[in-house]
Amino acid sequence: FFPPGFFFCKKKKKKKKKKKKKKKKKKKKKKNKKKKKK
Repeated sequence: FFPPGFFFCKKKKKKKKKKKKKKKKKKKKKKNKKKKKK
């Protein structure tokens, strides 16, 4: 038997990792735009 609290913790950890990856991709796109303007 797995309690609902255990399932919730795993889902929250996966969501936090996905958000960090999205932030890194946005920073790379901003750097590319600055190079094109120069």
